[in-house]
Amino acid sequence: MVVDDAKYIPFCDVFCISHGKTPRMSSTASPFPSQAITFDLTDEKERFIVGVMQRFFGEHRRLYRVMAMRRAEVVEDGKRRRLVLQAVREQAGTKRPKWQVIAWDIDRPGVRFYPRPTKAQMLALFAAFGTTR
Repeated sequence: MVVDDAKYIPFCDVFCISHGKTPRMSSTASPFPSQAITFDLTDEKERFIVGVMQRFFGEHRRLYRVMAMRRAEVVEDGKRRRLVLQAVREQAGTKRPKWQVIAWDIDRPGVRFYPRPTKAQMLALFAAFGTTR
């Protein structure tokens, strides 16, 4: 992991380091749209939301699997808000997985869960954030 002056750190590295896991590479293309997520740890709001995300996934390690993640910006009431979006598969001990988008709001701060009945609907919502909201 390369960190420029310890200011920016990729989410995967934050998650994997805190859980003692090694990131895996795959030779097959993923159907999930994603991009690298980095956080500016000199920004107090970003540092806070990273801590919240680490605690959340640490406590729910086996329940949620992040399939894709990206940043988005939305404007609400004339104010810009930065979001981290995650396309998530919930594995709650049932035979069928549940699908949802988790939206972590950096600027408020907060989190919202958007459950969807199918993977396709979850991916559509994941792709639409920042363009329709």
